[in-house]
Amino acid sequence: MSEGCTRHENSGRPNENLGRSTMKMVFATGLTAALLVSTAGCDEPQRDPRLKIDEEVAAEEPAGPQAAEALAEREELSTLAGLMTQTNMGPALEGARSLTLFAPTNEAFEKVDPSTLEFLTAEENASTLRQLLGYHLLRSEMSSQELMASLEGGSDDTASMTTSNNYQLTAELTEEGEPVILDGRGTQARLVETDIPLANGTLHIVDTVLMPPE
Repeated sequence: MSEGCTRHENSGRPNENLGRSTMKMVFATGLTAALLVSTAGCDEPQRDPRLKIDEEVAAEEPAGPQAAEALAEREELSTLAGLMTQTNMGPALEGARSLTLFAPTNEAFEKVDPSTLEFLTAEENASTLRQLLGYHLLRSEMSSQELMASLEGGSDDTASMTTSNNYQLTAELTEEGEPVILDGRGTQARLVETDIPLANGTLHIVDTVLMPPE
C-alpha cells in the first residue's frame, strides 16, 4: 500500500458519535409529533361541562311574573294587590311550588258589605284577612281547560277544589255551559278572565269575593 493512503481498521464497534446523533433526531421527531397531537384541539377553547347546566337553567324562563307582581300590574286588581301587601302574603305565594289564584276585581270588593270589609282590613284582624285571601288559593295549578275537564267528568257537572287553608270550593256549570265557582255560602263567582300565567301557577280573575263558611 502506498504511503499516501491511510488505512482505516474496522474495530467491530458502532460509531458512538453517530448513535448519539440518531437518538437526538428520533427524540426531537417524537416530541414534535406529541406537541402537534396535544395542540390539535386547541383551536376551540375547552368548555367547563358545568356551564351547560347553567345555560339550561338560565334558558328556563318563568312562564310569567310572581303573583304579587301580576296583581300590581293590573289596575282592576289593585284592591286585592293592596290586601296582599297588607298581609305580607307575597313571599308565601312566591315560595309555593305551584298555585291557582282566583283574583276578585275591585268591583267585586265593592259588593262586599262595607262593615265586613272594614272589619277584615282592621289591623287586629290580619289573621282573618289572611284566611279570606287563602280561601282564594289552590295549592296546585289548574287551568280553565282542566277545570272544564273536571266538571264534565264529575257527577252533576260539579267539581270540588281544596283551598290552601283546607276549605272546599265547588265549581259547576251553568245552564249555558259556563263554569262558575261557588263559595262556602253558596255565592257564585263568574270567571271574568282565565289562564293568566304566573311564575309558579295560574291566575283567574273572578267577579265576586269568595267567602268561607260562617
